[in-house]
Amino acid sequence: MATQRAVARSVAALGEANFRRYFAGQLVSTLGTWMQLTAQVWLVLEITNSGRALGLASSLQFIPALVLGAWAGAVADRVDNRRLLIATNAFAGLSALGLGLLSTSGSLTIGWLYVAAFSIGISNAFDRSAGPAFVTSLVPIEQLSSAIGLYSVTTSASRMIGIAVGGVLIASSGATTCFFINAGSYVLVLIGLLSLRKDRITERRVTGRPVRIRDGIDHVRSKPVLLRTLVTMVCVGMFTMNFMITVPAVVKLGFHADAKWFGLAELFSGAGSTAGGLIVGAFHRPTARTVGLAALALGTATVLTGVAPFLLLFCILMFAVGITATGYMTTSMTVAQSAAAPEMRGRVAALLVMANQGTTPVGALAMGFLMSSIGAHAAMALSGATAIVAGGVLLAVEARRPSRRVIDGLEVPVHLDAPAT
Repeated sequence: MATQRAVARSVAALGEANFRRYFAGQLVSTLGTWMQLTAQVWLVLEITNSGRALGLASSLQFIPALVLGAWAGAVADRVDNRRLLIATNAFAGLSALGLGLLSTSGSLTIGWLYVAAFSIGISNAFDRSAGPAFVTSLVPIEQLSSAIGLYSVTTSASRMIGIAVGGVLIASSGATTCFFINAGSYVLVLIGLLSLRKDRITERRVTGRPVRIRDGIDHVRSKPVLLRTLVTMVCVGMFTMNFMITVPAVVKLGFHADAKWFGLAELFSGAGSTAGGLIVGAFHRPTARTVGLAALALGTATVLTGVAPFLLLFCILMFAVGITATGYMTTSMTVAQSAAAPEMRGRVAALLVMANQGTTPVGALAMGFLMSSIGAHAAMALSGATAIVAGGVLLAVEARRPSRRVIDGLEVPVHLDAPAT
């Protein structure tokens, strides 16, 4: 019975028709996105054979999250999120189409790959701010953990399939196919967004007064659970969550293997990520202590994977990396979105994206330097050690505080909370 209730909580958000349509569209679109990202990463390595070049490409992809993230969050709190997501997905689809045409004509260079990475970053800066906030408008608050868990599954399952298929396509028919498939996938997500019932979307836009970026920062500072979660995400996001750099680098530069092995490693990682999203979606209002434990688990899995002595074991251990990475990200986002006031969720989501991805330009360049200096294996293991330290510090801080849960933006002692059902 307990297992059945956990499963029911995990998928409860699918009972909302609007969420089902949005979920389906995101699943297909993210599948294409991961295929394109796989092709871009592999082409950078093929053209340059350089960890530093890969680090630069990753930095360009995440710089917009750092520069535009806070402003994008303010925009998400001010405008219709559905229309904003339509605009970002249309832009991303056209960018993918342009990359495919360049590849077909033989004009694709490392410079264009850098431009493509930057374009994806611009789209993501707005999409990653509006997306999580928009999800909260599609389901009641008691289904928020389920919705965010399933939202993470769209990335995880698509990553599992997209990178594996992308690796096979790169080896068999070339990267161009991945670009055109991604461009076509955005048509389906646009159809899904246009088909949503407007009367079933909860209005959460701020009206009648200016929406300031500073208000979001002040809101985070006023809520200890938000501030602690954000600081932890800065540390983990900067150094640990660089798997699109460390994994292909270990496969190609560490084990000297081809794209099929990269696809296999990501297949295991994606399977773990999908399981992680479903498991965390069954949690009943996770706490900041859960975030600390998740960071500790992620760091341990990353260290063990980085020091794997042979390639097959490395691929298998990527399952543990996937399940812990998604568990950490989903738990962090659920705690933060539950603690944030509805009118602040766009700005809070943007700050979380900045903490997790906006710090990546610094972390990616550092990882690129470390991979060139001490090797890809050691660099990946060192990145995992950062998450262990961050999770340990958060748990130490939380140990001095009463156990608390977040309910509708308020922290309350666990013993006063209603029992999980």
